Amino acid sequence: MPASKYTQEQRDEAVELYRAEGPTAVEKQLGIPKNTVMHWAKKARVRTVRTDSTREAVEAKVVDGKLRRANIADRLYAQAETALDTLEGATFRTLIKGTQGRDKDVTLQFVPPNDRRTLVQTISTALAATAKLESLDAGHDTTAADSVVDRLMAGFRTVYEAGQ
Repeated sequence: MPASKYTQEQRDEAVELYRAEGPTAVEKQLGIPKNTVMHWAKKARVRTVRTDSTREAVEAKVVDGKLRRANIADRLYAQAETALDTLEGATFRTLIKGTQGRDKDVTLQFVPPNDRRTLVQTISTALAATAKLESLDAGHDTTAADSVVDRLMAGFRTVYEAGQ
């Protein structure tokens, strides 16, 4: 086996920099390839703090996504309620073709069949979309984000090890 071109002191410095700032910093500052320092860090069981900050960023993104989905769900419920109110109302305002192709605003005492079908479809679509959004967050907390990051990191490690 050929002698290492790096001293133990260089290895230790590289692994410490890896832990603090990640493999790119090691490559830029010390000129040691990322794969090399990642191999040393793995042997030393050292993880980069970048993993922790990445995990925190993913967790924040998950929370933001939950909030956005909840807001969209509220808006979809409001659309469904508005359509249902229109469907169940005593009168129905619509446009009909008047003379010379001009639209005329009229109030009817019933909802025409095509408009009734459109309103029911609107309600159904809004409620289905809302249910789908809500199911994304049912029973999940931000630890799911941690498991996603852990699986990604494990996948990267597997690819890295296969290349060694």
